[in-house]
Formats: sequence, structure tokens, C-alpha cells
Amino acid sequence: MKNTKTKLTLLVISICLLIGISFFVYKSYLSDKPSECDEIIDIPQSNPPEDFETMLAGVKYAVVINSIEDINNENFHIAFEAFVEFLYEMGFEGVVEGNNYNPKKLGERLYVNLSLSCNYYNYYNIGMNFAGFQFSTDKIANRVYNSNSTTKENLKQAFRDMYKGKKAAFDTAYTIQFAKKQTCWTEEKLKSIMQKQGCDEIEGIYESSKRKISSPKYRVAVRNIKGIYYLIYLSGADNTGDWNEGEIKATLESTAIPMLYKAYWLMANKYENDNYYIEFEKNGFNLNSNDRDTTFYIKMFPPASNKKR
Repeated sequence: MKNTKTKLTLLVISICLLIGISFFVYKSYLSDKPSECDEIIDIPQSNPPEDFETMLAGVKYAVVINSIEDINNENFHIAFEAFVEFLYEMGFEGVVEGNNYNPKKLGERLYVNLSLSCNYYNYYNIGMNFAGFQFSTDKIANRVYNSNSTTKENLKQAFRDMYKGKKAAFDTAYTIQFAKKQTCWTEEKLKSIMQKQGCDEIEGIYESSKRKISSPKYRVAVRNIKGIYYLIYLSGADNTGDWNEGEIKATLESTAIPMLYKAYWLMANKYENDNYYIEFEKNGFNLNSNDRDTTFYIKMFPPASNKKR
């Protein structure tokens, strides 16, 4: 009888050990198993339009990129006022001065530039540049000192001499689409997998601690994909039409200093800037750059009470 109880006890212990080992192996398998959302799909930028009219159809806004000094110069401000009126006349939905204007989709803006010379009597050497498409005229616009409206009309006649057409109705089919490195990760999916499988000490969801003109209040996730850390964009971009949740925002490269990484950071227009470094600490990370102020990103998930694997 005693031997039977001993055997039964040993059997129960063996079964419990097998269940525990199986659970551990299964958990390790899940932890190491790559998610389908770890696949990064490279989507190239669309081809820019080859002709001027098609390019105009793909944009809504004209951004005058002449310097503020030129625009406000007492000899030229009337010319720029006339240029803005001409751009509206062409059919642009909006015209702004200064290259910091960021619509919801950057491809919908067009940089334009006005060049001209003047003397006491006339404006001459007049030219326009629309993102590389250049126009010029030999026409001279007379300056009428007692009538700004007449002077502006003379200038607009010179602009019309360079381009007489009208902008076609806006069509998204002709708007430049920026390149993307897309995954199917969402914040909800990332939280779910981190809760089920755990994450290492730097993986998680982070949010910029403050919004700046030069840096939106981004929310990103850090994810280890095949041994490389990536920052995955979740939300916060000003140009929301150019960014999808799950896009790669930065690729991190290890350095000789623990917790310090070189970051290949994708700017708002998807241009890769390798001037960034990320330093992780207990509560978040610092994003450092040679040409921008340091931005601190607060770790938002997992919560502090969660155990790391």
C-alpha cells in the first residue's frame, strides 16, 4: 500500500514537472516566434510628374520661399503682393510665405520663388520658379508711385506673359506619395503582444514630452525585429496624410556605449537623417541631434508595475 502511494506521488510530481516544462518551452517559443507584423514592406516614392500642368494638378498650396527680408523690402513688397494675387488667379487654394508651412500632406504643397530687379521707374529681369520649372520674361513692369493697384496690375501682366494657363482641379492621382517602410503594427497589437510575451528593458511605447515647431509630439514604439531595434510610428505627425500607423520612424544602431544608439531618423518628409542619437534610461529616452534641441520621450507602456521578461 505504501509503495502504491509513493508511486502515485512520484507520478503526480512527474506530471506537474512535465506540465511546467511544457509551459516554459511553449512560452519561450511564443517569445522567440516572429510576428507577421515584424515584416517590413518597402514602398517606394511615386514618380514625380514630368510636365508642369500635371505637377500643378497634384498640389493645392503654393509656398513662397523668398526670404522675409526680400518680401518685406520696401522696393519689392508690392511685387510679392502682386505675385500672391497671381498665384490665387492661377488656381491655388492657398498661398503662404515661408517654407515652414506644413499641410496634412506635404506633397500637396509647391515651393515657388520670385526673382526680379528694380530701379526708380520699373521692375525688370522678372522670373518665376515653380519647383524647378522656370519662367522668365523680357517684359518690364512700370512702377506707378501714386497707385499701388496699377503697379500690381503691371506686374501681374508680366507674370501672365510668362504663364497664361490656369491650374487644373486638384487630383490626388498626381500628388507625390513619399516612400514608406510599413509594418502592420498598431498600438493595440503591440500592447497585446507585450502583455502576452513580455519585452526587454527598452522595448515599449514612448511619447514625446513636449511639442515643438521643429518636432511634433510623436508617439512611437521600440521593437526588436530580428536583432535590430526599430522605432515604429504610432501617432503625432503634423502631416498625418504622409504617415500611417506602423511605419518605421527610425532604425537604431548599437554603439560602444551601453544604452546609446545611433538613430537613422526619418524626417516628416521621409528624408533619412543620420544626425540623431538615442540614449535610453529608466523612464524613457533622450533624442539628441546636432542641429536640434534634445527631446525627452517618456515611457508609457508597459506600466511600471509590469515585470519584464
